[in-house]
Amino acid sequence: MKRTILLGLLLLAIRSIIGQVANVDSLVNLLETQKLTVKERLELHKEICEIYRNNSFEKSMSYAEKGLELAEKEKDKKMICYFCNRIGALLVE
Repeated sequence: MKRTILLGLLLLAIRSIIGQVANVDSLVNLLETQKLTVKERLELHKEICEIYRNNSFEKSMSYAEKGLELAEKEKDKKMICYFCNRIGALLVE
């Protein structure tokens, strides 16, 4: 009984991870299109940064820095605060 439950949980975890990788790939591809507004690009940087948060420090940091650069260029104070907070949290973790 315990093995069945553990196996089920393991399969759910693997499915979640695989789904997350496919999701982040589609978000990255969407980000590379030039048909997005600045707000949409900032939100995508935020989402991608969050997805990579527990899996890849380098990728999460990269998207946070790119998001911060874009937010500063657009003078979006809310997103500047978000990305500064995310970068600080990544450096502490």
